Amino acid sequence: MKNYAIGGVEVVSQILANKFYDEGHKVTFVAFEKPPELLTNELNKGIVIHVLDLPLYSESNVLKLKDIIIENNIDIIINQWGLPFEPTLLAFNAKKGTSVKYISVQHNVPNNNDRLVKVKTSIANSRGFNKYLLKIKKKAIQFITAKSMHYVYFRSDAYILLSQSFIPIFKKFINLKHCNKLEVITNPITIDDKNFNYSESEKRREVIYVGRLDHNQKRVSRIIESWGLIESNNPDWKLTLIGDGPEKSNIISQIKDLNLRNVTIEGFQNPKEYYKRSSILLLTSEYEGFPLVIAECMHFGVVPIVYGSYPAVYDIIRSEFDGIIVSPDENGFNSKLMAENLEKVMKHQNLLQEMAKNAIHTSKRFSVDKIYNLWLNLFERVINQK
Repeated sequence: MKNYAIGGVEVVSQILANKFYDEGHKVTFVAFEKPPELLTNELNKGIVIHVLDLPLYSESNVLKLKDIIIENNIDIIINQWGLPFEPTLLAFNAKKGTSVKYISVQHNVPNNNDRLVKVKTSIANSRGFNKYLLKIKKKAIQFITAKSMHYVYFRSDAYILLSQSFIPIFKKFINLKHCNKLEVITNPITIDDKNFNYSESEKRREVIYVGRLDHNQKRVSRIIESWGLIESNNPDWKLTLIGDGPEKSNIISQIKDLNLRNVTIEGFQNPKEYYKRSSILLLTSEYEGFPLVIAECMHFGVVPIVYGSYPAVYDIIRSEFDGIIVSPDENGFNSKLMAENLEKVMKHQNLLQEMAKNAIHTSKRFSVDKIYNLWLNLFERVINQK
C-alpha cells in the first residue's frame, strides 16, 4: 500500500488482514511509511509489517520485496493502490520466477481523483488563456491517469472495483473492450458491534458528519451552509463534526459568520459512540469511491442523508427507504434542497425510525464475514486460473 497512515484504505486493509489471519491465512503487510501506533495497535500481533524505502520503485526495493515473497511463501499480492503504475512495476519485477498472483484494488471512482477535481475547480474559476491552459492540463492528467490504470489492469490477475456502477466508467476511461479481469467487491464495515441493539430512546436529536475537514473532496462547508438554513427552526437538534483537516479554520469562521450555536467540532475520534447515540449522518462530498461511513452508520441505525454526486452511493442507499440521496440539480449541489430533506427527516420521528430500522437491515450486506467470503472465492479462482 501507499503508506500506513490513518485513512479509509488503511483501515479496510487492517480489518480484512485481521479477518484473513483469524481464518488461518498468513498475512504480511508491505508499506512505504512507518505505521502509526493508532492503527498497528488494532492489527493482529501475528501480522508482520515491512517498510520499504522511497522512491517507490528501485532495484533495492525489488530485491527486498522478492525476499519478503520468498521468505513468507506468498501466494497472492493485494495491491491496495490500484492507480499509479510504480507499485505494480515493483511487484511485477519482484515476483518474477514465482507463481505469485497479483490483485489490484481501485478505491475510488475510476475517472475522478484529487488532482482532477482540483484542476476542474480551477477551470470553473478561471477565464481566458489561463482557462485554456488548465483545460490542457486536465486532459493531460486524464490521459496519464488512464494509461497508469491501463498498465496496472493488464499486469494484474484480477482488478477490483468497489461498485458495479464503476465497470462502464472504468471501461470507457481506459478504453477497455474486454473486462474479464474486473471484479466487484465492496469495502466491509470497519466499525462493528454485534451486541448493538437499536433503541429509539437512546438516540439523540443529533446530526453527525464523520471524516476529513477538507474542501476538495468532502466539501464540509456545504454541510454548514445547509445546517444554517434550518438550525433556528430546530433548536433541540445539534450538528457534530467528527474529524479534522486543512479546512477546519475556514469551517470555524463559517460557523461564526452564520452565528450558528448548535455546531461542535470534535476532532478525530473513534466514531462508534457517536454512531450509537446520533440519528442522522450528513455527507456532501464532491466525489467518493465507496464511503465506509455510510454503511457503518447504517449498522447503528443512523439514517444517511447524502449528496448523490458519485455512482456508488446509489448501490448503498435506497432513497426514501433506508436513507435519502439528494441528487445534483442543473447547478450541482443545492443547499436549500439538502436542508429541506434533512429537516423532513428531523421533524418526522416515525419516518426517521422506519428508515433507521431499514438501514440496519441494509448494512448487513457489508459485514466483514460476507466481504471475506467474496475475497476467499476470488483467491480460489485466481490461484486456479492458468
